[in-house]
Amino acid sequence: MKSKIYFVSFQNRNQSLIFFISLYILSYCINDVSAQTLNSFKSEKTIGGGPFQCDTLGYLFQGVPTGIYSVNLATGVDSLLHANLISNPPNQQLNAFGFNRTDNYIWGYRLHTNELIRIASNFSITLFPITGLPVHPGYNVGDIDENGIMYLTGTNQPVVYRIDVNPNSITYLQMLPSLTIESSFIFDWSVSPIDGNIYAIDSSENEIYRFNKLTGARTLVGIAIGDGIDTVGRFGASYMDVDGNFYVSANPGGKIFKISNPDNGNTIAQLFSSGPSSNNNDGALCTGSTINSTANDMVSEKNQLSINPNPFTAKLTVKLNSYDQSEFYLYNVLSQKINQQSFTNSLSINTELLSAGIYFYEVRNKNEVIEKGKVIKE
Repeated sequence: MKSKIYFVSFQNRNQSLIFFISLYILSYCINDVSAQTLNSFKSEKTIGGGPFQCDTLGYLFQGVPTGIYSVNLATGVDSLLHANLISNPPNQQLNAFGFNRTDNYIWGYRLHTNELIRIASNFSITLFPITGLPVHPGYNVGDIDENGIMYLTGTNQPVVYRIDVNPNSITYLQMLPSLTIESSFIFDWSVSPIDGNIYAIDSSENEIYRFNKLTGARTLVGIAIGDGIDTVGRFGASYMDVDGNFYVSANPGGKIFKISNPDNGNTIAQLFSSGPSSNNNDGALCTGSTINSTANDMVSEKNQLSINPNPFTAKLTVKLNSYDQSEFYLYNVLSQKINQQSFTNSLSINTELLSAGIYFYEVRNKNEVIEKGKVIKE
């Protein structure tokens, strides 16, 4: 493309002065509008963080100011990933999170504002004011479906607000028609990839509900029973895996229960693992995840395992009451494998080059996962 240069002539100095003053004002206005547009979608921390991977980690948000934890749903092992996502007051409380499969970021709601928050894999945040979203102190229930639609409501609230967070959509960051639902004593819900409905558990009666995401109609699936699920109290976080299995996490005690395929009418709860006790919390999981085994299935009584010392510094020693060939795996908090070794009976690992922090281990033989757990480098 060829550039064109225009010359302007002036009759006198006053015309010239007026022209350049006008040009300056126009330039200032354009820059000011651009700055306002940028600031309306600003990041409080470093801009440029990429999306998450669709892995098997659940993400738990808790506390005020709100921080983000990783939770291995199969073992209950948790790790603080980033404290105080919004570092300065006011409005540091966040809730109603969901994993958005259309962009692989995690989205939630910033209480007492009309803003959604988008979290990147480096835990930087971007705030998006949503035109038409009523400011409310209690939107604590949320998830995102496969089309990138966020379903946002609150405990015992009759309205579900629908917001498009699909970056490929022509209605991106716009409000869609809301739904009217029957008020329910729920604190989180999860979209099933099997039937597309939204599932929740009542924290008072342990009733499992199915919500039609097109009409808002609520159906009682049944009452959750088994493994003491009726004794644990409020369920502040829930997750749904790729097979449509529903995981609910109790605030007091941190017990995580698995309810397999509530889309088929199942309400039998299995104590799956135990995570952190929490309050003001919410959960998110990529619905492409497969959670393979339970903590109760992992340990074989004939294989007594010890891993010492814990915490460790320069060396980690693994001892197993077996002379079969086994495999040791060590992962960082992002589930990236950083060590894998075969051994029989015992293994000594040089850990001098590891940074201080939390790591996860897994020991396997050819027949089973013997044990998973957490170790700490000082």
